[in-house]
Amino acid sequence: MGRGGKLHHGFGIRHKNFRNRCYDYVRDNGPCTAHEMYSEVRTVKGTMPKCMPASPISLSQMLRRDHRFHVVDNVKAHSFSGEKVYRQVWGINEEEE
Repeated sequence: MGRGGKLHHGFGIRHKNFRNRCYDYVRDNGPCTAHEMYSEVRTVKGTMPKCMPASPISLSQMLRRDHRFHVVDNVKAHSFSGEKVYRQVWGINEEEE
């Protein structure tokens, strides 16, 4: 890593607590999209986390590199401009529980 940070699950340790919150949320509530996870996890303890991804798209990229998560399904959704988009539904790997 360029800035000398330690690696955790293949990327910087900076977002480790946020990823752990995501893991706990999916474990407790079942598979969900990154958009749902992004809005629910960031305030789940009543406070905003100090380090979190910039957007749900960044969260998807982060989850893709974390071996604890996998894509369960793709669902259709509508963007703000009315276009149809596909969003990935994320689940957790059973052996990690």
